[in-house]
Amino acid sequence: MAMISGIPLWIGVVAIFMFIECRAVIQDPSLYSESVLWSGTNRCVKYQVTRSGQIFCGDKDGIVRMFPSITSSVEAGVVIWTNDPDLTATWGDRGLLGMAVDQNYPDNPYIWVLVSVNRLENLNDNSIRPNNCGVGDGGGIDGSCDAAARLIRIKVNNNVGVTDQILMSGWCSNGMSHHIGNLAWAKDGGMFLSGGDGSSYTVEDRGTMGAPCHRDGDTRPQGAWRSQWEDYTHGKILYISKNDLMGNTVLTLGNGARVVAKGLRNPFRFAIHPVTNDLYVGDVGSIYFEEINIIPNPLATSNIPNFGWPCFEGPTLSPMYGADSGCSSLQSIKPWMYYSRSKGFSIPGAQEHCMRGSVSPSAFAFHTGTVWGSAWENRLVWADSSMQCVFTFENTAASVPDLSKMSLISYNDGAVTADINIAQNQWVDFFFTDTGNTSALYAANYHQSALTKINYIGSRFIVPKSSSTKLSSKTVFIIIIVVCAALLLLAIIVFALVRRHQRKSRFSEPPQQRRSIALEPLSPLAETIRNRPISTRNKAPPV
Repeated sequence: MAMISGIPLWIGVVAIFMFIECRAVIQDPSLYSESVLWSGTNRCVKYQVTRSGQIFCGDKDGIVRMFPSITSSVEAGVVIWTNDPDLTATWGDRGLLGMAVDQNYPDNPYIWVLVSVNRLENLNDNSIRPNNCGVGDGGGIDGSCDAAARLIRIKVNNNVGVTDQILMSGWCSNGMSHHIGNLAWAKDGGMFLSGGDGSSYTVEDRGTMGAPCHRDGDTRPQGAWRSQWEDYTHGKILYISKNDLMGNTVLTLGNGARVVAKGLRNPFRFAIHPVTNDLYVGDVGSIYFEEINIIPNPLATSNIPNFGWPCFEGPTLSPMYGADSGCSSLQSIKPWMYYSRSKGFSIPGAQEHCMRGSVSPSAFAFHTGTVWGSAWENRLVWADSSMQCVFTFENTAASVPDLSKMSLISYNDGAVTADINIAQNQWVDFFFTDTGNTSALYAANYHQSALTKINYIGSRFIVPKSSSTKLSSKTVFIIIIVVCAALLLLAIIVFALVRRHQRKSRFSEPPQQRRSIALEPLSPLAETIRNRPISTRNKAPPV
């Protein structure tokens, strides 16, 4: 299934007049907050942060932009490099999809991009392919547009980038999806990069004799099957050393580019565990299942794990290719995690709010900071761009993701209902920033042309590690409940005393009124005595 879907013209027109609402809803507002940092980021699909705080954006149209900092306005972004527009192939899930900025930038002012081009793999043949490709994200016929991809090194001087070296060319494809994917730095300064099988996702694709991307003389099935053959770049994760990244030699498989995993369908995005150096790879499925696969630290082994595509999808044989003769003897690794596109997840909130049917794992990042508390150290966040949901795993005691403890962070409340007044949340890239006492997750929303910021606010109840008194979040919660209950009880007592005082005052008589009530009419004898002269009042009455 395609990773980056287009925006049909009619939806764009409706958006102008109906003001399509951009909405992402936090599942638990007591833990997270979400806001749009930048709107109008064009077609940015990949971001990188330098150690000096600059933000680079890789635009699908073959453009690299630079922003002074994460606090800059979106208008502050400047274009520092652009691929020849006639050279860049952007139809479907093609374009500039991978980018990595040198870890010592600007001291080492280089950027690497992985970009689809309207050419074939042979760098000596620079002729434009016949214009059978659609414009933008759609409009063409799957299987009719042949294009390759290139790994390009860019040198930047005074915010102007120039193509310094085309390091690699490959990934010839006639499908509108399953092309290239991600670039990420290895711990040793080398780089990992991913590419899809380059096949059609609308029909079974074993290659077509005589097609521009078909390798003549190779009698093996091609198309989706190229994921299995180690002399093809398709359906692989590759590794390139630091020295080769800085060299001027065109790299090929076995000559500077090493296969570290195969049998993948569309490994669009992956993230590297900061402790184990294992790769967590999202592999977009075909009909039934999506996968997250783990590649054990490729720097520590020469083994090449095989994840089974096109024979296997999730835990089962593929209904399209599983009966092929090559599948009977294929030994593959089962996915670390797989999920059904029809059933989704049973975790709280997912069934109600995460779309099912068309699903695709699309963004991954590990949090390496300490500001969010120990429970968030080395924790994985990931998204499914078609479900339009963001998830996270709690860690095990070994500080690796715990499959049994996944939770929902964010969703789009219009995804399940297909409300056209609510724009899609199409997450295609994640990155974290950690500066001083602040940390945040940033998410590239391709469909809304926006960069979204997600904060973990549960950390406001977490005592810093340096404190001599360490309280668990559960203890803090209990304390808060007890204090609130005590305040409520005090309020009830005060209210009762006030009411009692009011009732007592209501039934008491004023002093003047009491005196007037005590005086009764005098008897005739008393009246006679009162009227007598004072000197005779004490004398006996006459007999």
